[in-house]
Amino acid sequence: MRNGVPAPSIDRRLDAPPSQAALVHTGRGGVLYLLNVALALELYGDFTRPMAPRIPLDPWDFVELIARRLGAAEGAPDDPIWALLGRLSGRPPGRRPGLRFRPHPDWRIDPAWLEPFAADHRPWRWWSTDGRLVVEHPAGFRIVDIARPGDLTPGDVRRALGPCRATALRRTSRRPAAERRSARDRWLDATAAFVRARLALALGPAAARRLSTVMFDHEAEIAVTASAVDVSFRLDRLPIAIRIAGLDRDPGWIPAAGRSITFRFA
Repeated sequence: MRNGVPAPSIDRRLDAPPSQAALVHTGRGGVLYLLNVALALELYGDFTRPMAPRIPLDPWDFVELIARRLGAAEGAPDDPIWALLGRLSGRPPGRRPGLRFRPHPDWRIDPAWLEPFAADHRPWRWWSTDGRLVVEHPAGFRIVDIARPGDLTPGDVRRALGPCRATALRRTSRRPAAERRSARDRWLDATAAFVRARLALALGPAAARRLSTVMFDHEAEIAVTASAVDVSFRLDRLPIAIRIAGLDRDPGWIPAAGRSITFRFA
């Protein structure tokens, strides 16, 4: 037992029939709410759109990578949830998640992701460094992060934004931090920053300041079979902000994840 959380009891195969479900007890059950975030961003299709395009990243790896970037592993590096996510994705023990993920080297946000921020009319900040153009929303996430060498004018920046329309643009001084990162890290960092901002909008400022506590730190018992992941939470510990945001709804069948996911509260 670590931090009051029992060790995982994965003494059966994850492809077992329902009568032999593997059971895992975790203190970070809320990381699975990120499956609903991924569905809302249309990174994967659900049972209503089984043939929808999907990113070439296993959904269980997506959950772990984004959760870690949002601080879910702080104070719980050995929580059983991380081993479970690895097994659900089919990764061998010790292999890091998403190693084969190769996104496009340029980051461009989906314009639909900006719709919840339409009422924010503050200027978007932009800078050019190390041969890249970066445009950042005032809520703290990147609109574009693309290769664009040379001197740029505001007109060049607006054209680079494509369908994303800023109320105003403001150039900032050159950022001291190096921008030479892998395309994978660039995509994950940009996506995690957007998810953080979107959760702050959905959960409210107070909850956003305690994101790990409100979003992730939930004890849960997870039963896993070949076709399902059944997650049982305590209803009396469900933050109202999670319910209002709709993060606690059943994700249902996610073809890319290979299982149906159900959230139960008692």
